[in-house]
Amino acid sequence: MFGLDHLNHLEPFNKTAEKIRSWGLKFFGKDEIEKLNLSDKKAVARFRSRYGIYTFYKDRLTEEFPQSTNPKKLDQARLIRNVIYQVFQWVRWGMIDQFSGSIRRIWYKYLGPVLKKAYPDKKEFPGEESDLYDYFNDFVELGIFTYAEFGFMDRYEFNRWVGEEHPEILIFMEKTTVIKFPRRLAKEYSSSLLVTSGQVPWLTAEYMANDLKEAISSDNTPLKFFTLTDLNPGGYSIGLNLKKRFEFHGMKNIEIIPVISPKLYNDSQIKENRAALISWKEYKKGKKTTYEPVSLRDKRLFPTYFAWFFGEEGWAGINDERLITRRKYKNYTRVTIYGMELDSLELDDIEAHFKTLIKKHLPNDAPVLTRPQIPVITDPVDYITKIKQIISDPDTDAASQVKSIQQFVYLNDR
Repeated sequence: MFGLDHLNHLEPFNKTAEKIRSWGLKFFGKDEIEKLNLSDKKAVARFRSRYGIYTFYKDRLTEEFPQSTNPKKLDQARLIRNVIYQVFQWVRWGMIDQFSGSIRRIWYKYLGPVLKKAYPDKKEFPGEESDLYDYFNDFVELGIFTYAEFGFMDRYEFNRWVGEEHPEILIFMEKTTVIKFPRRLAKEYSSSLLVTSGQVPWLTAEYMANDLKEAISSDNTPLKFFTLTDLNPGGYSIGLNLKKRFEFHGMKNIEIIPVISPKLYNDSQIKENRAALISWKEYKKGKKTTYEPVSLRDKRLFPTYFAWFFGEEGWAGINDERLITRRKYKNYTRVTIYGMELDSLELDDIEAHFKTLIKKHLPNDAPVLTRPQIPVITDPVDYITKIKQIISDPDTDAASQVKSIQQFVYLNDR
């Protein structure tokens, strides 16, 4: 092209292209795959055996994916990204089927074998879901592919649904230990629901966002996300990331409405339920104040936790004197800030506050649960019979049957 046999010396025109180039992504067998007869299973097997990165041995892996600073050593991150990218290409071309299980199946099928060849003496690799998400998210954030294109199963599929009357209102909770509580509220207000353990995975956010898009009237519909999270920096970041991840998948006009607030509780309740987060020593000399975190953990967390409590740009901070203690010593003051765990709080108080908040955001003429609801079934025999009817319906596919069972179970969960 343009009389050049490579483009290595040219600068990319944007950050996305620069990032992709820095990963050193390769497409092995690109010319051959365009001519491949995908119905010829033997030909496909030969192609995968010849070009599949998972079949390469250590010397070739080092040659194909060297470290930029030391070409004689293998770049593990570059290798993992290329394996993921190759698997995506194969799925897209129809060489392999979509994955019906969790994201870990890529580890067992493709990443595990090649990493063991590359590092025969190494015992631990990034096989946990959180580690794989880190690599996948790099691609998803750049828009190279989506999780849906791989067909991965969402482990929180049965912890979420889209509301019938008010899909634009989402109740989110970061605790699966009390999942019946948000379920009941979501049913009462016919709203959307999402319950996870901590941060919302990118995969879950993508699938939930896709479901919401089908239910809301337009991309500009205002969305109200009521968040039930711990009152600490972790809970605060979960709310922020919830919004960011849904926005990434095309959702607009999202308002995060935290339900848990110190204002809900009196002084004795705060004292009873608060939990220490970090401590530091304050030294004052004239107008200057220096801070010395008490432990290495406190030192690591200090900037984030300090900003969460006292505020920063775009965030007013907690600034509640009941969640901070100061003990004065001869040369310094020891300061401790506190948070509140969702699990330790009374659900009745949370429910009352939630209902006060949601009334402000529901249209004045919006009825609650006006559409016919599935009748509640109390007889176990009738319960099982209904599920059998759903499964045996010849006119619905497996995915539709799963959703029907999910809705039935949730609406009859008492």
